[in-house]
Amino acid sequence: MLFRSSTMLGGTGLAISSKCAHLDTALRYARFVASPETQRGLFFDHGGQPGHRAAWTDPRTNAACSNFFHDTLPTLDRAFVRPRYAGYLDFQDRAGDPIHEYLRRGGNPAKVLDTLNELYRKSRKGLL
Repeated sequence: MLFRSSTMLGGTGLAISSKCAHLDTALRYARFVASPETQRGLFFDHGGQPGHRAAWTDPRTNAACSNFFHDTLPTLDRAFVRPRYAGYLDFQDRAGDPIHEYLRRGGNPAKVLDTLNELYRKSRKGLL
């Protein structure tokens, strides 16, 4: 059986606050920034990692980044969206420590999983 790698997708987003005093201006800006033209042009050209698929499949952006987008897009297509509950980022911050320790020094993998499960349960309750 062939295992295909996957990843977690999540990061910085773009939103407009419900308290925005200039909703029309904010909406125009969000549409501009998120447009395929801006994402594969101005945004990419100034160091941004675009979120729009048009930039990931664009021949010019791929030529400029040694086909990074083209070569990593299959993994991105298999990605799952990062959990969004309050406390998840605290779990993620802490979960790396026991994993790192295990990878460096070995040990009991069942104990690592127990630790991760406990951290997860605490994160769901907002205790981290």
